[in-house]
Amino acid sequence: MCENHEPTRVLARTLSESLISALQQFDGIGIMPKPSSDNRAIAELLARNPGRSVYLFASELRIDHDTVRLWWRLSDQRTMEVYWTSTQQGPWNPNANSTEEEIAKQVATAIAYRNGLVKSFEARTLPDPPPPGYLCVLWAQRYPLSMDARTHAVTRDCLEETVALFPNNADAWAYLATIYVDEVRNGYNLDRAREQALAKAKEATEMALRLAPFAASSYVAAMAVNFQVGDFKGFDEAYRRAMQISPSDPKVLVIAGNRLWAMGRFEEGIALIKQALAINKNPGPFDGAFLAVEEYRLKHYRRALAILETMPDSFYVIPATKAACYGELGDREGARPHIAKLLKLRPNYAQELRRNARNSHYVASFIEAFVDGLEKAGLDIPDDDVPTGSLPDENR
Repeated sequence: MCENHEPTRVLARTLSESLISALQQFDGIGIMPKPSSDNRAIAELLARNPGRSVYLFASELRIDHDTVRLWWRLSDQRTMEVYWTSTQQGPWNPNANSTEEEIAKQVATAIAYRNGLVKSFEARTLPDPPPPGYLCVLWAQRYPLSMDARTHAVTRDCLEETVALFPNNADAWAYLATIYVDEVRNGYNLDRAREQALAKAKEATEMALRLAPFAASSYVAAMAVNFQVGDFKGFDEAYRRAMQISPSDPKVLVIAGNRLWAMGRFEEGIALIKQALAINKNPGPFDGAFLAVEEYRLKHYRRALAILETMPDSFYVIPATKAACYGELGDREGARPHIAKLLKLRPNYAQELRRNARNSHYVASFIEAFVDGLEKAGLDIPDDDVPTGSLPDENR
């Protein structure tokens, strides 16, 4: 950085402030200034955080004509091993601050998102199952990357242990609320009545809100619970509050976008999902799933398939939507392997589909359009449903 270049010095200062603000939107990340070069101060910092990794963020900024360039790296403060280096850039306008805000959002997301650098580094040595406490919360943050029943069970067990041992852990309560909601939404490990699971979800949300009334994670839990019980006014209130606190957290944008889409607010939901994907250059495997579902709704079946091909088939929504697309294209042979995969993951999917789609508050017109595609693909879907607890959507 050119030390005598006043615009660069000013931009470096405002970018630093924007980056701190952007990082604070993500849960599970503590931010502190780097101690002085005095070894004792650094040792004290590490000693105060014996059970947690401590990372050092360093950067260099330069303005080249009409372009801002930021070089940055993330390293282990204990070993000084450099884990990651990258660059961000944007247009330079001395009369606007949009560039530093956009760069800050992208850097913060790369570092602190649920599949970002810090949590990916931590996951390399994450025990399975994780112990209660910080590592359990980290596990819960990464649960949406797999969305399977086994990971759900492990997450629920360790979160219940965590809140029993550390009842003031607001993040643990918030994630536990969403895990209880998943018992009903995805039919995962539902060993109690639906009403009991939702009651526990409400209780966990109330604890999170009481302990952390200014945390986005508390309102994400409220969004999930209110939506599931059909309290759409409560969902909207929680969604607006979460967006006020964390307007550039892709997780908040994707969760809200998916549920708005399901309710029939298609354009609003898709806009939020696209906003999330524009911020996050390394999205979760299912973050863009509803873009494909929207293409299906619009009868753009090949566009939907092109999006779905980038996603793993381990979450049953993906093979289901692929099969429906091939069905609408009149290609039963192409649909066959996706039907087989779907039924391997969900043997009773055909019997459950309509009831559980309604349970997820999909608009009726889309449910029937989806049924139509799957029937054309060769899946025999009865008119009357078997009441169980899975559903054909979800991307927290």
